[in-house]
Amino acid sequence: LPGSYEVKSNGKTTIIESIDSDGTIFLKKNNHLIYEDIPKILSLDQKNHSFILERETSSNYNELYQFYQQYYKGIKVEGGSFLVKFDCEQNEMIYISPHVYGLLDFDVKPTISAATALKKHIGISNQIKVEDVSLIISNKIEDRSRLVYDVILKNTTLPHIQIDTNSGELLPQQNN
Repeated sequence: LPGSYEVKSNGKTTIIESIDSDGTIFLKKNNHLIYEDIPKILSLDQKNHSFILERETSSNYNELYQFYQQYYKGIKVEGGSFLVKFDCEQNEMIYISPHVYGLLDFDVKPTISAATALKKHIGISNQIKVEDVSLIISNKIEDRSRLVYDVILKNTTLPHIQIDTNSGELLPQQNN
């Protein structure tokens, strides 16, 4: 998105001041941008992509930082998010720093159940305990998005694993 960019919101036009090399989008003063406009600016399909406010932090300079987590068809996208810096005194957004995944286009229904996947890789063990299993979209393996079971284990040397929900494959661990 080089140069300026216009977004219609509440009958007003917002102009993007600039886009930094890291993707941070700086907004002009009096930008009138509202939260609902952000997916449009990020060129995301609003039917399938959503964001949920996960946390916010205030600064001593009357600024508010809001961190939003990305979801695709209701499933959390690992690493997908954006940060908004908000000027509380002027009541407007200053910048949006996105790290989102926009080229997602697949079914989010697993073909293998979590129980089947866990049994295949953990078996029946009295030692290893499953602490948590969640369905997420991971982008860590082979630079492609896939639906996985994100599993947290107890009493094992490998406390965190991911299992592909379609193949049942145990995915290799990545250094974060």
